[in-house]
Amino acid sequence: MTISPEEAAQAVERGLHKIGNPEVGAVSASGHAGEPLFVTRLDEPNRDYYLVPWRDHRGIILVAMVDASRGEILSAAVLPNPHLTLAMTPDEVRRAVEIRLGRSILGEPRLVWRPCQESPSPVQPLYQVPLQEGDAFVGVDGSVYRSLTPFGRGG
Repeated sequence: MTISPEEAAQAVERGLHKIGNPEVGAVSASGHAGEPLFVTRLDEPNRDYYLVPWRDHRGIILVAMVDASRGEILSAAVLPNPHLTLAMTPDEVRRAVEIRLGRSILGEPRLVWRPCQESPSPVQPLYQVPLQEGDAFVGVDGSVYRSLTPFGRGG
């Protein structure tokens, strides 16, 4: 069972002070939870999560990851500089794919993540965009990929 976006935001509002990180505690003393983004894990089924932005008058100052099944905060990171948004909108994603690849989109873009060279951090998910000839992926910075590159084995 997946919690709702509202439950994810409430989990962050209740739980940031429990993290025990002084920097997170100081930043979270003011502000409020913004609109959570649901992210599907491609590498581990049933490990989906929400990214919940924490906003103050400057913009997004912290990002918390919340387990979508249990509603527990998995991590929180203070941003070095406030951001206006965490990710592109689905309409911006559609335009990026249509312009860069010249392809029409068949369905709705969705936020996904798995460890890969294009997105090594779960706080930087990618949009998966269905196309007739397979999926495209769009990074939070607007970069467009036809596939994701797994990390090579260390040595």
